[in-house]
Amino acid sequence: MPSKRIQMRDGLILSLWSVYLLASPYPHATSAQDPKLAASAAACEASRQRQISLSVTDKDGAFSDALRPEDLSLTVNDRPADLLRLDKKLEQPLTVVILIDNSRTQYFTFSQAKLAAQKFVEWNLRNKNDRAALVSFAVDATVEEDLTSDWPKLLSAISRLKLAPQAYPPGPVVVGRTPPIRPTRQGATAISDAVWASTDGILKSAKNSRRMIVVLTDGEDWTSITRLSEAIAYAGTNDVAVFAIDTHLEGYTILGRTPLTELAEDTGGRSLGLRKVQDLPEVLQKIDRQVRSHYALTYCTPDPAGQKSPAKIEIEIKNSQLRNAAKRLAYPRLAL
Repeated sequence: MPSKRIQMRDGLILSLWSVYLLASPYPHATSAQDPKLAASAAACEASRQRQISLSVTDKDGAFSDALRPEDLSLTVNDRPADLLRLDKKLEQPLTVVILIDNSRTQYFTFSQAKLAAQKFVEWNLRNKNDRAALVSFAVDATVEEDLTSDWPKLLSAISRLKLAPQAYPPGPVVVGRTPPIRPTRQGATAISDAVWASTDGILKSAKNSRRMIVVLTDGEDWTSITRLSEAIAYAGTNDVAVFAIDTHLEGYTILGRTPLTELAEDTGGRSLGLRKVQDLPEVLQKIDRQVRSHYALTYCTPDPAGQKSPAKIEIEIKNSQLRNAAKRLAYPRLAL
């Protein structure tokens, strides 16, 4: 397999300044003929148009497909934003990075994490156009298997995965089958760095698919040079939803959300606890229901074109009947 290096970061500089707009067609348009929306789209400069994924599920976990543009309100940095399009994406192919924490903190749960990754491949990747990559991370994030639809090959890569050595000082090392994605620091677990690198090096160029990261970890980030908010904003800007399978915490404590839950929920994903193997079918089914069908929401940001700081996004369902029926509203909360 040819070597492939994907940079974690260039020093401490986070390249958040380019806005990624999806160029996919709209095969399930729900709003293309709305004259009011068409007028808003014509009045909005292309440089101010943004698109994000919106997942809405009901109390049974099923996709809510009855939303119309007029049912929603959207604000960007607490300022109203015009909604330009709302398009259904049904049974869309997935482009996935399976991100497995193989640091020593995973000693007691590593076999369970590997099993969860294998079952995700077997149960969730069923579309012929699905693709997935395997990345391990501890001190370094390493591409163990690049994007592929060869599931036996990917399963074999998961089965070969081992715990990383103890933390070591920065240097020219190779872990796994390809050179590591090198940060310039030492430590044990760097979740935010690994999410940033997987988005930047693998997912942001994927077309016509739902981009997502499935991270399996105990949830403790010890050494990232990427701040949590930066990882969230970069994933959100590139429409990458993070789904965390947490082998340690429940996702919430008396102090509020854990950082892993914040990372997942604020990118439009979800954090799920895995206490025992018997929970796997339910955990993976919840992920599948949220990602396979969703809305592509296009809006006109009220912020000037070229703004270089992430914007806070808030979406509400105005229709009271639909709001009461919807249990989960998932979308990126920070994006450029």
